[in-house]
Amino acid sequence: MAKAKAKHRQRVSLQKRRRDLIKTTQNRKQKQESTSRKRKAEEARKREADSRKAAARLFDPTSRTLLVGEGNFSFTRALVRRWEAERRASAPPGAENPQS
Repeated sequence: MAKAKAKHRQRVSLQKRRRDLIKTTQNRKQKQESTSRKRKAEEARKREADSRKAAARLFDPTSRTLLVGEGNFSFTRALVRRWEAERRASAPPGAENPQS
């Protein structure tokens, strides 16, 4: 009877170790997936920021730009809004922002 109990304890112990190993492996995979998702999201944010910076360099607010084929002026409106937002952001605090 003592041998049977010892074998049973050994089997239970082995099962617990296997279960713990499986949980550890699953946790490790989840952490890796989470880290990978975070890294990909950060790379996407960097690409978007770089794209916005590149687009901002294309158009200088002090230059004249001829926009041909602008049927509804949506692109023109977007440029003007961006320029106005940048102008407001660069104004000193408390400075009056004249309407254009």
